[in-house]
Amino acid sequence: VLPSISTLSDGGFVVVWTSKNQDTSSFGIFGQRYDAAGETIGSEFQVNTYTDGSQYYPSVAALPDGRFVVAWDSAGQDGSNTGAYAQLFDSQGQKQGEEFQANTFVSGYQSGASVSSSVSGEFVVAWYGSGEDADQLDIYGQFFHGDGSKKGAEIHVNTYTDGWQQGPHATVLDGGKTLIAWQSEHSQDGDSAGVFAQYFDGDGQPDGEEFQVNSYITNTQSSPSIAATPGGSAVVVWHTVGQDGDSYGIAGQLIDPDGQNVGPEFVVNLYFQNAQQHPEVAAFPDGSFVVVWCGWDHQDGSGKGIFAQRFDKDGNRLYH
Repeated sequence: VLPSISTLSDGGFVVVWTSKNQDTSSFGIFGQRYDAAGETIGSEFQVNTYTDGSQYYPSVAALPDGRFVVAWDSAGQDGSNTGAYAQLFDSQGQKQGEEFQANTFVSGYQSGASVSSSVSGEFVVAWYGSGEDADQLDIYGQFFHGDGSKKGAEIHVNTYTDGWQQGPHATVLDGGKTLIAWQSEHSQDGDSAGVFAQYFDGDGQPDGEEFQVNSYITNTQSSPSIAATPGGSAVVVWHTVGQDGDSYGIAGQLIDPDGQNVGPEFVVNLYFQNAQQHPEVAAFPDGSFVVVWCGWDHQDGSGKGIFAQRFDKDGNRLYH
């Protein structure tokens, strides 16, 4: 369950996921490499070395020299509740060094690890956690050099701290800036949960101010996913309650390198009945992009299914 996928520099790709009881102790992280034709390369492999308790919610990012890095949540490993851990792999899919802890502050829990890499071979891990304010949940991150050593100190991502901030997604953009988006659940956008984001420069310093991504604010907007598009721009998608006239639907917004909206917010799904949730977005080299999501309650004639929609670089729907 809970797969994550990344293309590799040779045109192949790697998939990682959570597996129950396979590592002899509850949940663990496993992966498989594939070539450009979709044929397996080698055998399925175990990502996590520490196996006590549960390791889950993996995120994988490719590095430009053929290596890749996997981040995940590990229960109890850092001496508290949950911590964020990562492992580098070489271009042959072998572990490079030992697994390492992303979070510095360990009290409470740090969860929802999301990893993204840059063309220079550096990478960033973001997560949400209790931090030093145990009554709240906030978004944190750590930048890393390509060898897995920390680049600067752990960062506090969000500026607005009332209530809970959860569900971070980090993406390194063209030009080297990092965009981290999350859901803020204490009426920051004037209603219920909303989607917010912050740019960081290559040294992990804030670039501009935190900004709101969603324009439609009624009810809940949450679970953001980001894809980098050419020139330092991005597309962000999320699920939204009631915006499509029924239950959950999928919405999106194009954003320029300065954090300004490009065109209006758009609804992704055309089937509106019941719930469409948990979107993921990926971009193509020409700037077009595709959004996939889970559709519930009989859209495909059964209980639930996976659906997709492609858009051009300007956010116009392709292949109705």
